[in-house]
Amino acid sequence: MLGTVLCAVASLLGALASSIDLLLVWRFLEGIGFIVVTVSIPTLVLRLTELSDRHRVMTIWSCYMPAGAAP
Repeated sequence: MLGTVLCAVASLLGALASSIDLLLVWRFLEGIGFIVVTVSIPTLVLRLTELSDRHRVMTIWSCYMPAGAAP
């Protein structure tokens, strides 16, 4: 949840930024939030799926992150 909130708040504040420096700061924080979400989703997906569906679900996830999460 923290990553999602960080993405949302940083995105909103980036849209309202009055200078390029503030925009870069908010974009950096938005990127951190995106990384937090992207890294934590496989664990969440594994907890929410049945054992028989895990291979299929992780295959779908690896389509999103082909280089980093391929089994």
